Amino acid sequence: MRLVARCCGFWSYRLSAENLEEFCGTHLSHTTVGKIADEAAGNIAESLPDNATIRESFQKAEGETEFYIDGTCVHILNEADEPVYCEMKVGAYGKRERGEGRTPEECGTRELPKPTAVSAFAAIENKEVFQKRCQNERRRVGVGGVTSTLGDGALWIGSLAEAVFGKTMECLDIYHALEHVSDCGKVL
Repeated sequence: MRLVARCCGFWSYRLSAENLEEFCGTHLSHTTVGKIADEAAGNIAESLPDNATIRESFQKAEGETEFYIDGTCVHILNEADEPVYCEMKVGAYGKRERGEGRTPEECGTRELPKPTAVSAFAAIENKEVFQKRCQNERRRVGVGGVTSTLGDGALWIGSLAEAVFGKTMECLDIYHALEHVSDCGKVL
């Protein structure tokens, strides 16, 4: 189970099955790999609420607290075993020392200080339910407030961050900012 779950952290279920066979001689179908990964995820989820060391290590970590949030489409099988695309929301609390500012021209060469702690979570659920998850995770790791929220500028992200933390500095990541600049340039 541990090996399958680790492989799924790097590859799709199909690639995980192929690599497990190549590296270990273990033949599992991609469907079986998915079922094992689901079981491992459930075991991990059950152990998290009672894990005091996660909160303790996050609290002891040096640096300022940041919140990262985004959404992405994932291909899943729904309850009727039909393939569908759903939006998966992803959030993470991180701590790191504040880095020096840079101009946009320098963003490709910027080296931020490495995070000293990260607590990440994801789920396929609507914004309201995910907002509650963000609140629960905030309490679980002991985050009072955050220095900044990093996202892609989507309205749901800004409203979620404000509901969870109140007013906070929202940062639009450079890649999404440049995407908007590019779109504007195409129109002009």
